[in-house]
Amino acid sequence: MELEVRKLSKATVFKIYFIGIGISAMTVTVLSGIAAIFGAETVNWNGEQVTGFSALIYGPLIGAMFTIFASLFCWVLSLFGLWVYSFFRPLSLEFIELNIESNLQDTKNEN
Repeated sequence: MELEVRKLSKATVFKIYFIGIGISAMTVTVLSGIAAIFGAETVNWNGEQVTGFSALIYGPLIGAMFTIFASLFCWVLSLFGLWVYSFFRPLSLEFIELNIESNLQDTKNEN
């Protein structure tokens, strides 16, 4: 299905960036923290390599900070671009409709 909109809410745009960047960054930084437990120098805090179990704390912390700052940066730039784009034409979004009833029936049939 396709939906044409003039503007997206600011919260919607931020949520898209936050979820996309957050899941990716947290996956990478948690894996880096796990690797640092075994001695790999993959986590760097204040210019010093962090290894051992403390890297498992610092890795996700770095990922959370990166997620917040990267999401905010992309969000601000996108808001300006989408605002300018809205003056020229509507935004066309393609989506897959969620059919809750068929999902419920599928789970009942599996049991």
